[in-house]
Parts: sequence; C-alpha cells; structure tokens
Amino acid sequence: MSVLSRSIRSVLVPGLVAAHFIGLCASAQDQASTLETPFSSVQAPTFGNNSLMLGIKSWGDSGRVREVVDPVGRQFELHNEYFVGLRNVNDWAFYATAVTDGDTFGDNTKTRYAAGDPFLTFQHPIYKDYSTTVFGQIRQSFPVSTGSQAKGNLKKTRYWLISDTAFANRVDLLNAFVPTYVYQDRYIGTETAYYIDDWTELTKRMNGWLSVGVGQHTQVEWFRDKRSAAGIDVYPMADFILSSNFSIGPRVYLPVFAKGLLSDGPTKVSTDNVQFELFTKIAL
Repeated sequence: MSVLSRSIRSVLVPGLVAAHFIGLCASAQDQASTLETPFSSVQAPTFGNNSLMLGIKSWGDSGRVREVVDPVGRQFELHNEYFVGLRNVNDWAFYATAVTDGDTFGDNTKTRYAAGDPFLTFQHPIYKDYSTTVFGQIRQSFPVSTGSQAKGNLKKTRYWLISDTAFANRVDLLNAFVPTYVYQDRYIGTETAYYIDDWTELTKRMNGWLSVGVGQHTQVEWFRDKRSAAGIDVYPMADFILSSNFSIGPRVYLPVFAKGLLSDGPTKVSTDNVQFELFTKIAL
C-alpha cells in the first residue's frame, strides 16, 4: 500500500477503510452492536457529549512481488500512527496523530525507520439517517521528518469525503474519496503536485469476531512536469475483531489497471505487482 493511501483507521466498522476512519459513528457499527466479540471491551472516558480518542494503528506491508524477489529491493514497510483527540456524539471530532514509519530493503544501506510527518484532523458531519452516514475530514501534515525537510518542507493538505451505508444482514458499503494537494518550499519540477485516492469496500459481518469482504483502491497522480499516472488494486479482505478495542486484518492487493508510474503503486497488471498487508489496531 502506498504512503499516499494510508491515512485512516480507528473506530471498528467492517473493512479496511472503515477501520481507518477516526470518529466514524456509522450505521454499520450500530447494526453490529448486538454481536459479541471474544473479549470484553474498554469504553472510552467521556466528558459531557465528548469522548476520548486514543490509540495506535499499525500497517505492515510487503513490497510488491517484483520488489521482494529483487535481492536489493524493498522487502517490507511499516507504518505506525499514534493518535489522541476528542469525538462528539454528533460526529464532530478533532485529533492529533504522530507517525513513525520505514522500509526494509534487501540492500541494508537503504533500510530506514524514523519519525514521519505528524498531522491534525478536523472531522465534520454532513448527513446521517437510519442506514447512511456521510462526513468529511480535513487533514494537514507538518514537515517534521527528515525526508520531507530534505524535499523543501513537503506538506500535504487532504480532504476525506466518506460515506457508509448499512444494508440488511450486516452488509456494509463504504466509500472514501480523497483529493490531496502536495506543496513545498522549493521544487525541481518533477514532484507530485496532487493526487486522488478512492476506496470502496463491500463487507459482511459474519459474527462477533469476523468480517469479510472485497474492496478496490484507485490512485490517480499528477506531477509538476505534466506527467500523470493511475492504478487500481482490488483486494479480498478479512478482519478478526477480538474486541471493539483490538482487531487484526490481512489483505491481498491485486492490480487490475496500471498506467504510467505512480509514486508507489502497481506498474502493470501482473502477479509481479501483488502486495500483502496486515493491519492491527489498538484503540479506545
């Protein structure tokens, strides 16, 4: 998974995208509330109409197969987020996130793990009825990492438009449309200017501890030298829900479309571009 595509997850709703969304009060979550998880849950402290948001989210991704089989290629990447904030009963939320991430290469001189760029998120509700929730999130990153500072204090402003609809039999459809603007203090002319991510997931909560489904992730990227690139992965998925505070889920990303060269995505439709992921979440 691309760093471009990783900014979500916390409240436990079926699916990769839903789990990303800190502050989500989705109908799918309400629909599954009568299911028992294997372990008891810890409730977040409340302050009037607000509740504490606190947790850790971690993604462990293999490189694409073409990278893993390369003796000096990327073997593994790890991304961790540590967040704290407040969520309102009406789906307003504000939280801060610190980041650590890095990559392991066959060539050990390229391996690195360090602090990433922290970001602030403001969430606002848009629409909600008995089956559908729509809300937005504005996110701003800050160039703390060595990599972003070396690129001229690279910053990202993102807007997440998120919709979640619950159907009968604990089936859930979730979509996130995410435009991102990338800017920095100086340029060499080939950097990413902006990009769009879109995720869609159809999931079914099988019981109290398991959700399964299928998703798609579309990336479109534009560069300052007028180049563009695009890619689409589809992925089968499962989430093992041990409690509302802890879950773990594997995914397999299968490329179905590729055009141009994304910063981090499929280069062509082939088994060489398959990627594996394991996500864990511990949160109030």
